[in-house]
Amino acid sequence: MAIYLPPGYDPKGTARYPVTYLFDGQNLFDPFTSFSGDWEVDLTVDRLTEESRFRTGITVGIYNGEGHRISEQSPWPDAHYGCTGEGDKFIDWVAGGLQDEINHRFLTLTGPANTGIGGSSMGGLTALYALFRRPDTFGRALVMSPSLWFARGAIFDYVAAAAARPKGSRVYLDFGGREMRAGPGTRLLRDARIMKELLLSVGFTAGEDLMWVEDPTGIHNEACWAARLPRALSFLWPATTQDD
Repeated sequence: MAIYLPPGYDPKGTARYPVTYLFDGQNLFDPFTSFSGDWEVDLTVDRLTEESRFRTGITVGIYNGEGHRISEQSPWPDAHYGCTGEGDKFIDWVAGGLQDEINHRFLTLTGPANTGIGGSSMGGLTALYALFRRPDTFGRALVMSPSLWFARGAIFDYVAAAAARPKGSRVYLDFGGREMRAGPGTRLLRDARIMKELLLSVGFTAGEDLMWVEDPTGIHNEACWAARLPRALSFLWPATTQDD
């Protein structure tokens, strides 16, 4: 696990900060712990804070279990990938024991309006699921290049069954035009567009609490997610927040 404290954080001060929990922590801050570069989260947070472009906060990078990653990040089993579907337990741990520890050790703000969750690929899928499963905890979801196809697209039925958008929530959703060598109009990109429409149908409003970004040249890697991160964080954590 890696924890990044924002510029100006003073453990003896009175200022408190929102918290974002991000999956695949190996890939967030350090190119030496990532197999293909990092998201440059620390550099982005520093820059956005200096420019007063977002509401700065604490970032918790949760390292994945490597060979166990797919099972821990999927709420549903998928025999084809040897996935046992431990996502519910994983999310409950983040919302419970891990969050309790972070709140105990650091100057945090609590509640869904001050707690985000996010990731890319399988992590993006899990983050979107977590927003709907634990609206009592998470109010922000960073959903980059999500593996919406996993477990035969079970996430679509799950979101469709939601009574409404979780109150006060915000979602950033994106996808690249060249994800996994997929060209424009292929299944992966179509699925992401369908999810965007599904989120609108359950109560999200484009440009207000839902941002959809389609990156025409984007591929499935850390460099592309790093490039889109400033826009994502600025949307999820605007300097002035007015949520219902």
